[in-house]
Amino acid sequence: MHALTSLIQSPGLAHASTIAWVVMLALVVVLHIAVYAAPRRIVPYNALPWAFRIDFNLNLDFQTVTYATVHDTVPSRWSHLSMPVEQVAWVVVLFALHPLALVAMLVAVAVQARQLREPPLAIGLALLWALFSALGIYALRNWGATAVTASQLLLLAAAPVRVIGHMFEPLPPFVAGAGDEFLPVRKLRLRPSVLLLLGGGVVSEFAAAMPHRLIIVQAFWVAQQFGYAPRTARDWTAAKHLGAAIREGGWKAWGPTGVLFAERAGSEAGRG
Repeated sequence: MHALTSLIQSPGLAHASTIAWVVMLALVVVLHIAVYAAPRRIVPYNALPWAFRIDFNLNLDFQTVTYATVHDTVPSRWSHLSMPVEQVAWVVVLFALHPLALVAMLVAVAVQARQLREPPLAIGLALLWALFSALGIYALRNWGATAVTASQLLLLAAAPVRVIGHMFEPLPPFVAGAGDEFLPVRKLRLRPSVLLLLGGGVVSEFAAAMPHRLIIVQAFWVAQQFGYAPRTARDWTAAKHLGAAIREGGWKAWGPTGVLFAERAGSEAGRG
């Protein structure tokens, strides 16, 4: 443990993590601009860019169904289990930047939780974020700059781990030049664009761990394990069944995603 702490405290690693952190945040900004400006154009490098948009983040049913669709294998699911710890890391980073940065984030996720139209879930999320915040502030006050560097490294390292987890899932439609079907990764043709796919995947997975994203879907799943009955969104069992149908028939198997991909599907058909 002492050796790990010494490594994290080394000036070289702290400097490298800061540079990587700034670069990643810049790429996340580019990603969020792209998901609004040209979502269909970035589909080959981001399977579902709409999932990052605010309007779709307020749609718990959309987030649950799409999560169930592309997280079906054990490696994929397990690679996402670090997200609760990553929320504590976000608290550390934001509070170190400025206490008001953490307050602004908490207000934003509170507003989002209220808009999900699942009041008991919103209360649960508030309690969860109170816990995350307490743990993050405790870590920062006890370990200072070491906690900040460790948090940045955790958030940066967890993203490629999730990309590796997704390699055990079939490729979503239109990714890496595929057609309107989910394809095994072994059928991926090696080409230069694969590097962009991997790079885009790392940025996407980093952004997916941000406080307003997939942690909410995971909390929704946990709540149902304790008997919570959703009021507006479909439950996890129904989402899994629909996810299986989408993997079988492509995005067109579900109306909301079928509409989003209709233009790209038409262009692919015309090209064929």
